[in-house]
This record gives sequence, structure tokens and C-alpha cells, in this order.
Amino acid sequence: MAEFETIAQGMILVRTGASKVARAAQPGQFVQRRGIVTQGLVSDDARAQTTPFDPQPYPIISVDATSGEITVLATTVDGDDSAITSTPTGLEWAVRGPLGQPISVDAAASHVAFIAQGDGIGAIIAVMREAAERGVRVTLMAGAANAWQLYPSHLLPDGVREMTATDDGSAGIRAPVTHLLPQVQDDADLLIAAGPKRLYEDLARMRADGLLTIPTTVMKLPRLECRDGECGKCAVQTTDGTRLACVEGPAFDLDEVE
Repeated sequence: MAEFETIAQGMILVRTGASKVARAAQPGQFVQRRGIVTQGLVSDDARAQTTPFDPQPYPIISVDATSGEITVLATTVDGDDSAITSTPTGLEWAVRGPLGQPISVDAAASHVAFIAQGDGIGAIIAVMREAAERGVRVTLMAGAANAWQLYPSHLLPDGVREMTATDDGSAGIRAPVTHLLPQVQDDADLLIAAGPKRLYEDLARMRADGLLTIPTTVMKLPRLECRDGECGKCAVQTTDGTRLACVEGPAFDLDEVE
């Protein structure tokens, strides 16, 4: 049944029953929430096929296949959590998925760096956990406007080394999160990035200027108009042509994204 926990400014963890998703989900995937939820309409209910869907993607943070529950990260707009918590605790937060392609860190990697801005971190939590559990050294560079908008350190997967940057200096260095990269990339095998378009643009400029030298993957979580690639609204332009984030993403090579 749906449970909600506000963990940071603008971030809510939602734990809900979704047995089919819990059995199938892999790191890097996400779900879509049904836009109208009524009592008796649960995640695996076939009647839900006619129910409208919220176009917002919700990254899967963790799964419990035994209990059939998943935890996703939801974000609020201007502090208004009504759209997230409108399903009363005790009812299912009906979802469909898992969507997108799973992400697995290269087995040959010994040290993987992750960089996230704000609530973009939701897309990489499960990927970090999977890597750390395999014994890979994991470093997270987390950025936000202020300390209250950072994903809580105590909720990060075990074994993750965290570095922080905030716009106001209330946590970590007072600078864009990309300023942490020089301290990390010389010893890392690859970088996985998650955040707003501005973060990816900054990384692309650093690549062009020779300041980013390691292989880099960017996470693009699309607005889900259709979930199966039919509408084309989540198109990502790459050097190999147009790719659809909802079915071929959310991970793309930074050097291939135009």
C-alpha cells in the first residue's frame, strides 16, 4: 500500500505495491503512474488499461521482489506535493512498467563516478547500488541549489563515497557540481550523469574543451506521452539518428547526443 516519505526539499519517496514491476525491474528503469487512482484500482489490475497516465517518469530506487513492493522517487513542483500524495496511504499508487532499458556498469570497471544535479539523482541510485554491491568503487558528485535539496547521505547505497556542491555553499563547495570532476576523473573508468539539460550541456562543453576525458553516459528520462515510442515526443537526436528515450533510453553516450 502507498507510503510517502519526504526526504529533501522537493523529493518524496513513494513505496507501493507493484508485484509485476518488482519481479522484473532492473537498475536504471522507471515507471509511469496512473493519473486517476480510485479505490480498488491497483498496479496489476487489468481494468487500469483504460485509466489515463501521468506523463512524468518515476525512477525506481529499489525493489522488494518478496513483498512485491517498489520504491520510486517523486518530485514536487514549487513545494506542492498534492499531485504525489493524492492517493491516500493504504491505497495502491498504481503504476505500469518497468520502462526503459536497464543499465549495468561494465564488469571491467573498478571505479565508476556518478554526477547528479538535484532530483536527477533518482535515475542513478539503483545503478550505484548494483555497482557497489559488486565491489566496484563508487564516487558520487551531488549538486543542488542548497543543502536542503540534496538527496540525504544516509539513504545512499552502502559503499558510496559522496562529494557535494551547492549554489549557496551550505553543503560542500560553493560551485557548480561539475567543478568536482577534476578531483575524480583521473582515477575513474567512466562517468554516469543524471540531471537537467544544463548539466549535460556543461559536460558537453567540458568534453569539447578537453576537460572531460573519460567515457560518459547521460540519463535522459522522458515525458511519457505513449511509453512505447509511437508518439515520438521523447526523441533524442544522436550521431546515429533519432532514438526514442522511452524505449531505447534512458542512457545515452554523451559523445553521441547532438
